[in-house]
Amino acid sequence: MKRLLLVTFHFPPFNAIAAVRTGRFARFLLDRGWDVRVVAARSDAPETLPLEIPRERVLHTPWTHVDVMLDRFLRLGRTRASEAPASAAAPGGLAPRRALGELRAALLHVPDGRVAWMPEALRGARRLLGDWRPDIVYASAPPVTTLLVARSLARRHGVPWIAEFRDLWVDNPYYEFPAWRRRVEATWERRVVGDAAGLVTVSETWRDALRAKFGKPVALAMNGFVPGDFPPGLPARPSTQGPLRILYTGMIYPGYRDPSPLFRAIAMLGGRRGEVEVEFVGGDLGPVAQLAAEAGVADRVRLSAPVGHRASLALQAKADVLLHLQWNDPREAGTISGKLFEYLGARRPVLGLGYDRGEVAALLAAHGRGVVLNEPEVIAARLLRWIGEKRGGGIAPLRDEAVAGLARDEQFVAAERMALQALDARPAAPARQPVARPRDPTGMTATPLHRPVDMSCMARPALCVVVDTEEQFDWQGPFSRHNVAVSAMRSLPLAQAILARAGVRPAYLLDHPAAASDLGRRMLAGWHADGLCEIGAQLHPWVNPPHVEEVSAANSFAGNLPPGLEREKLALPCEEIARGFGVAPAIYKAGRYGLGPSTASTLERLGFRVDTSVLPHTDLRFKRGPDMRGLGATPFLFGEERPLLQLPVTRGFLGLAGAAGGALFPLVDSETRLQGWARGLLARAGVVDRVTLTPEGISLAQMKALTRALLARGERVFVLSFHSPSLEPGHTPYVVDERTRGEFLARIEAYLEFFLGELGGEAATPLDLHARFAGEPGEARARVRSRA
Repeated sequence: MKRLLLVTFHFPPFNAIAAVRTGRFARFLLDRGWDVRVVAARSDAPETLPLEIPRERVLHTPWTHVDVMLDRFLRLGRTRASEAPASAAAPGGLAPRRALGELRAALLHVPDGRVAWMPEALRGARRLLGDWRPDIVYASAPPVTTLLVARSLARRHGVPWIAEFRDLWVDNPYYEFPAWRRRVEATWERRVVGDAAGLVTVSETWRDALRAKFGKPVALAMNGFVPGDFPPGLPARPSTQGPLRILYTGMIYPGYRDPSPLFRAIAMLGGRRGEVEVEFVGGDLGPVAQLAAEAGVADRVRLSAPVGHRASLALQAKADVLLHLQWNDPREAGTISGKLFEYLGARRPVLGLGYDRGEVAALLAAHGRGVVLNEPEVIAARLLRWIGEKRGGGIAPLRDEAVAGLARDEQFVAAERMALQALDARPAAPARQPVARPRDPTGMTATPLHRPVDMSCMARPALCVVVDTEEQFDWQGPFSRHNVAVSAMRSLPLAQAILARAGVRPAYLLDHPAAASDLGRRMLAGWHADGLCEIGAQLHPWVNPPHVEEVSAANSFAGNLPPGLEREKLALPCEEIARGFGVAPAIYKAGRYGLGPSTASTLERLGFRVDTSVLPHTDLRFKRGPDMRGLGATPFLFGEERPLLQLPVTRGFLGLAGAAGGALFPLVDSETRLQGWARGLLARAGVVDRVTLTPEGISLAQMKALTRALLARGERVFVLSFHSPSLEPGHTPYVVDERTRGEFLARIEAYLEFFLGELGGEAATPLDLHARFAGEPGEARARVRSRA
């Protein structure tokens, strides 16, 4: 029997939303045949949650908040400053006191105010465990102190441990410590989390961010709900009597989660305001009463004391609409509260207030589960619609498919799988190993399906041609949303004719201006229909709606955007391509190589099969972009549930240093004048030169030399790439007049003759290679037949 020690601050019977998750997880593991023990903390919360595992398996240790300990030490039992009457403070004295309190927290709450629980937990674990030795330790955080306890216990017993993040640590959207503390704590975080065998978290955005940050496997186990905790007979019969009843259960976080837009919407209803009633059930609801009074709707808002967990679920099942509050800030993109899943389990529609581009909004939009709204006028219209539905027979409950797969036990399977993988990796001692570093900027190489492609089946080298089909803009000037002209696409037939004669089917990757233009559709649609090319998508954030971010160097890299915004922007050119060409694009390239921690999952969710965004051996951090020095030109597979093909830009090193140029070149890889001079000197001396397979600024001799060098190093897949504006004089530095355009086209034609003739290579498309390396059996043959 596998033995697991669960370390969690929150655990039943003490009622907290985190305890609902950890309590059910322990029960899930016990039912699956695990021998589970739990170390948790006592709490002053009501003891209203059921303890679903035998009590002898659980130890609740005492603890004292670090602030209380300091007060006892310094004040020797005298009245704490926070308990002194307000009149005792001099006018204007509250601000200095608050500042001192914040400084004290920054210095003492390391990593949080529960740090004093750590010695109690370690001593308690020794008593609880006795001769019992865990095979693995599993920690659920926050508080972050839980991770320190688990790490120490794992080291004591010489076993692996798993870190579960219900909220993030340093990257938590509510992180309020000063910048100096964040820098120090970030180093500590890397050291602690670097020891873990694997990670678990509760949202896709956070999964991608953690994988990219720590280069570790990360499992997604959302919070979910427990069907058996709800009253029988769900979904409840819709009510047609009384006012529209909107219910919120839980705590309010003033300044972050604000019900004011709803209150203002109710005020707008005028004579119909009496048809709406909002009830808040929870503790510390004083701010709600104040906000309702300010909006003039105090008579439509009820405040009720906290109730037990199952009583809360029963109230949710009887409500007409359930209210979910979230901070309206992009930093909340990956936050999904456990409360939201309970709402869905109650089978009632949800009204969300807060960030409308994150995972909460996406989850609610799917299957008609609810909406996220923030404008009082829009909320008022929605309230009137719900009132009409209630009067017309009742507001319909959520359908069965809306809650399918969201039960807690279904989500916990992924967490259990992570624990089993850590056990399979024994006897490695993660606590003694150096901190893991991310191997690429997106975490692609840490995805479950990552593996290098097997090129042993390739008798001949393959060449893909990728054309970045985009708007014209000043490559040396600032980014502008106004540069959307695509007239250079008129010259695409010049290149297409050369490629067609050579039997090459290029992949035209269109960004939003190109995809939305009639010029592009008229020209490329015919080629695509005739099987002469493939169509993919490209993303230039500064000209791609929605335009909500600041135009800046950092935001020109799509991977730097909030995950929800990156996904939303990429979805728009996909829609334009589907509308104009009748095909969903399956090949992607991030303009400026803007890879980020959520790019991989975004591609998977939008149906892409190939990514061409990696620029090998390149550090773009000085431009606020990704560091891709650790990635080479060899294709690889990646993905969560289905294999995607990474087809990097072909870039490598020439010169006396050979392949070792990867260690030498970073010393001069920057935009400073001195390093640029040194880079040119090394190239002219024949020591090391970094070359990309493109006719843009690269000579035919260099292109041939790079190809031969990479072939000698075992590469078999090559990508020739260029930009559509380079086909018309005056838009890029590489083609300035008719003469240089002629030379540019001649280089393309001569290289194709070299690769397909002299080297005996073959032409391929990105989707051909995906079928060969990642497709289902027979897919490659089917693609060949479709081209015949």
